[in-house]
Amino acid sequence: MDSARASLVPGSGDAGFAGEPGLQQLASAACHRILRLFGVSGAAVLLAGGAHPQVIAQAGDVATNPMALPAVRGLIDRALSLGRAGRTEAHNAVDAHAIVTPLRRDGVPVGVILMWRPSAHSFTDTELAQSALSAESLGMTLQLHHVGETLRRSEAQYRLLFQRNPLPMYVSTFEERRIIAVNPAAIQLYGYDEARFLQLHSADLMFEQSAEERARVMRETAPYHRIQGLVGQHRTATGRTLDVEVWTDEIEFEGRNARLVLVYDITERCNAERELARVSRVQRMLSACNEALVRSQDEPDLLARVSDIALNIGGYRFAMVCMACDDEGRSIRIVDWPGQPPNHLRELRVSWAPDGPCGQGPMGRVIRSGEPVVMDDLAQHRDELVMADASLNLGYRSLVVLPLRDAGQTFGVLNLLGGEVQSVMGRSELALLMELADNLAYGIVHQRARQQRRLDAARIAQLAYSDELTGLPNRARLSEQLQNRIDDTRAHGGWSSLLLLDIHNLKALNEIWGHQEGDRLLRSFAQRLQLATAGVCARLGADEFVVLLGPHRAGDETIAVDEATGAASRLLQALAYTHHSEGWVFECLCSAGLVLFNGHDGGVSELLQRAEIALYAAKAAGPQSLRRYDRELHAAVVEHAQLDQALREALNQRQFELHYQPQCDVNGTWVGAEALVRWRHPQRGWVSPGTFIPACEESGLILRLGLQVLEMACARLAQWQAMPHLAGLMLSVNVSARQFRQPEFVRQVAQALAASGAPARKLKLELTESVMVDDVEQVTGKMKALRELGVSFSLDDFGTGYSSLSQLQRLPLDQIKIDQSFVRDLLTSPNDASIARTVIALGQSLGLDVVAEGVETAAQRDFLHQHGCRTFQGYFFSRPLPQAQFEEGVPALADPPRALQRLS
Repeated sequence: MDSARASLVPGSGDAGFAGEPGLQQLASAACHRILRLFGVSGAAVLLAGGAHPQVIAQAGDVATNPMALPAVRGLIDRALSLGRAGRTEAHNAVDAHAIVTPLRRDGVPVGVILMWRPSAHSFTDTELAQSALSAESLGMTLQLHHVGETLRRSEAQYRLLFQRNPLPMYVSTFEERRIIAVNPAAIQLYGYDEARFLQLHSADLMFEQSAEERARVMRETAPYHRIQGLVGQHRTATGRTLDVEVWTDEIEFEGRNARLVLVYDITERCNAERELARVSRVQRMLSACNEALVRSQDEPDLLARVSDIALNIGGYRFAMVCMACDDEGRSIRIVDWPGQPPNHLRELRVSWAPDGPCGQGPMGRVIRSGEPVVMDDLAQHRDELVMADASLNLGYRSLVVLPLRDAGQTFGVLNLLGGEVQSVMGRSELALLMELADNLAYGIVHQRARQQRRLDAARIAQLAYSDELTGLPNRARLSEQLQNRIDDTRAHGGWSSLLLLDIHNLKALNEIWGHQEGDRLLRSFAQRLQLATAGVCARLGADEFVVLLGPHRAGDETIAVDEATGAASRLLQALAYTHHSEGWVFECLCSAGLVLFNGHDGGVSELLQRAEIALYAAKAAGPQSLRRYDRELHAAVVEHAQLDQALREALNQRQFELHYQPQCDVNGTWVGAEALVRWRHPQRGWVSPGTFIPACEESGLILRLGLQVLEMACARLAQWQAMPHLAGLMLSVNVSARQFRQPEFVRQVAQALAASGAPARKLKLELTESVMVDDVEQVTGKMKALRELGVSFSLDDFGTGYSSLSQLQRLPLDQIKIDQSFVRDLLTSPNDASIARTVIALGQSLGLDVVAEGVETAAQRDFLHQHGCRTFQGYFFSRPLPQAQFEEGVPALADPPRALQRLS
């Protein structure tokens, strides 16, 4: 054993520690401090001496002192021989885990500190490092104690030891605490020169403490001859902060009482302890955050929980979650903060755009880079923070901005504002904070996905059971409710009724003003329906609505019929109103079909079918009509279905034929003809066009019928070219608005002309004004394409529709026809006569030929001719003729008009 170690052996003379008074008390105090600092079950101080180290103090569970364990003895031997600290390994099966740290004097091991805890709790590397710092502190304490004892023996020896001691030391007066001596190590630590140091007071070394606080510390420590391990903060000459542990002892210096002060720089240890505390705090935050992820109900709840965790567990002064917006300015929106945020943060306007002044702050940088930003001291970042001064005034000192990321994209940030200047953040703490932010980001994305699933489920349910346009129950939901009502009437008796409503002439509104206005009307009607009835109401589709009336508890069917009919009639009246829009009005009137049931009248489908039958009859009777289902109505529907089937067979078998009504000049000479479709049923005979054409319109068969008529007309027109008396005639063919709207209509006309060989210049297509409610540009495009083929156009039934002069001017027309409703009474009705004159004048001004329809008398012909009409059509000249009869000849009138007679 070398001399340095031998000098510590008991009985080794004045140079040793063991014989000095108070040494055991110092060692015992150190053991108790180790218990508090490390939370171990036992601690001991051993000094080298003799064959084995001697225990001079121990504390805690001394009964389980593991010094006798081979592993621990090996650690003690290594610490004394090599000066290395060690710990038992976690995987070793031992009765207790221990740390052994060497005590040094002048760099030579002279003893060890031993601490232990139960075998279930092994020591970490961090605790091993911290135990080394504690051992150094105790070593300095022992040395200070030795120095004090030495000074009491020899002033000369004291001065030598004081000056050469590597630990910072100074001497102050006992009462006033004025510094009267300082060693080079203290001068080097604090950065003052010796002269300046000797002018200081002990309180001058304290860091950022008020005068009152410094005075309090001085008063509390004044009576004590010895101060052991007083931890605080000192300030160097450059303003740097030191964490220090101060030990004092009373000495006699130059003939007076003084204090010998040993200052141990524990900045590294305190930083490690603070980092350990912060890491532990962040770990608790992380654990609480993970629990919040599981317990939160939605995104706002999650953000509120995490913000609360940051304040109550993390110790931060303020927490704020912000989201990156994808708007034009790429703004950053605050979405959560605990309580009421400070005004300067509530008014904060920041961005993540890289080229704007509001996007240069820490939040913008974090969103763009996806990397965290840590500002230990806000005072050092005034140039980066727009509101740094306002934050500092509120006590905020540090800032951590963490990215919230998903799939490689940063969609927001978590801001944590601290109330203290924070030392450099360690990797472990920052890694844990990033893990916390990542978990929060996952929770936000998860909650948003959950919310979207809830919205999708609600949307699916709405789509499944609600009408998207009006919000009323749809057919599926109505079927469930109707079935419940059927079951209820079957179980409890009584009657209920089903009312099927149809809005009159909604199709015309859609064609004239567009489906957008039609949808507005439907939404308005649905609201009125909900207000007018307390029962179940639904929309079946298009313009059909259903109301469940009743239940009518009367056992007598007749009474139930009267009750249901009365309720339905009152509802019809309540639903009638005038729908106003920009520049026009629509009289919203309904037709309704009523069906009663008592649970023994069939299922849902059958009741709806019966209501449809009743509604069909009500629509035929006109608006505001109500019809109740009965057997007669059922028979009428059957007849309608049979007609529809017969029409389909007629189209398949080409049973339709054309008749031709001449168009004549004033003398009765034929100048053209209009092709009119007729149907000769094999069993029924001739069927009126007023019967089968509306049926075709309703069923959609009008498209097939129109194409057949066009093909037959072109074929006939081609045949006429070989007949000299017919070759010069123009042939007019009616085209429905629905047929004209077909995208392939132009191609169909071209194919009919090409297949038949008919001259396109002899074909005239008659359009109604309802065509003009569509996109005028599209209508004009089709007409121009057909005019390029040679086809001409006539506007049929002019004056009965909704066309305007501006629309009329845009269409490439050749002819307009005065509707027969104006011709019929023009000799007795001044209004009809005025309309006829106006149409003729309009045609002349636009350069259009004018044809008068429905001319039945010579007087009508003469009136029209007198005002400029040159072409006529009607029974006065000829009724529609079958093909063979028409082609026999082209007769003229036997009597010329009176105007011509006056000229002869």
